[in-house]
Amino acid sequence: MMEGDTKLSLQAKKWVQDALLDSSKRSKKIVRAQAYSLARKPSSREQFQHARWDGRRILNFAVRDGHRFLCDLLLEELKINPNLQDSFDDTTPLHHAAATGQVEVIELLLNKYFCDIEAKDCGRSTPLCLATLAGRNAALQKLLDCGASTEAQCFLGQPIQGLFGRAPAPLVERLLWWSWSRFGKRLAK
Repeated sequence: MMEGDTKLSLQAKKWVQDALLDSSKRSKKIVRAQAYSLARKPSSREQFQHARWDGRRILNFAVRDGHRFLCDLLLEELKINPNLQDSFDDTTPLHHAAATGQVEVIELLLNKYFCDIEAKDCGRSTPLCLATLAGRNAALQKLLDCGASTEAQCFLGQPIQGLFGRAPAPLVERLLWWSWSRFGKRLAK
């Protein structure tokens, strides 16, 4: 664990393991009830806010690895801050959702929890930059529809247009067309 991070109690670790298991003997209803009881204790909520699981904050881990049920529980029941950044690379859950192409999670984070769409990681990359680099067309389109800026700087100040040489060609054309149709101007190639 890194400095400033909290350790999870045994009860909380058991709860996270139950939430992660798809074929758990416990039903989702029981796991949700346990989350509710943990959420009633302010110390538990603070514990989950900064605790790590598999090297990342628990919410970032849940989003990155596609654990939708755990993600929902952390956001709804435990009221985890969706804009909280990891301490070693400053990524948010939205960065992980964009990089892995999880459109439903992107929509949830932006529409229900009002995440910062222009959040920057340690390399000054926005979620739009990561979706572009990873070639996640659906995630890219969702971010653009939600108002992500195509003027964003990424990778230590490099403009997003600099990613076009690395991104798949159809993705580049879609981004150029979207920018032109939305703002009446084309981005430089």
